[in-house]
Amino acid sequence: MNAQQRPNSALIAAVCASLQEAIDAATTVTPAQFAQRHPEVDADSIGAHLRHHIEHLELLFAGAASGTVNYDARCRDPEVERDPAVAVARCQAMIARLERLDTSDLAQPLRLVQQTDANSGTEVELQTTLGRELLFMHSHAVHHHAIIAILLRAFGQRMNDQFGVMPSTTVWRQQGGN
Repeated sequence: MNAQQRPNSALIAAVCASLQEAIDAATTVTPAQFAQRHPEVDADSIGAHLRHHIEHLELLFAGAASGTVNYDARCRDPEVERDPAVAVARCQAMIARLERLDTSDLAQPLRLVQQTDANSGTEVELQTTLGRELLFMHSHAVHHHAIIAILLRAFGQRMNDQFGVMPSTTVWRQQGGN
């Protein structure tokens, strides 16, 4: 059965692929470029964007174990932002965890808690599933990869043309869109 017939396995593969792209981005630049903000680009460092993505996935897996996901509880580990080897190791660990998932795991119900107002501390609580949150992780990764692509170009590096572009946008472009 191919991935098109098994969309859940395609989802796991897509999230793994986004992590592999993160690894590729981390190893495309020097450790100094990985950790620094580019002076001409108003964005956090490549390392900061990868750390953000990695910690979201780690919190999702922690939430899958406890039943509650809270992406606001990121520890914001500065080592992941500064050291590409640490970021790569954490990405590889997430790939290994994803590859152990069974597609039936994606239906696991979860409680999602997220702060919606910094001033009042208001939180929203919703019901979701592991699969829905992995789909969010894929979209979230593409968003951060788009920013990383800008930073890579500013450092004189490039990734493939689909890096940081949603699959639907790639299809649209192939069908004659801008």
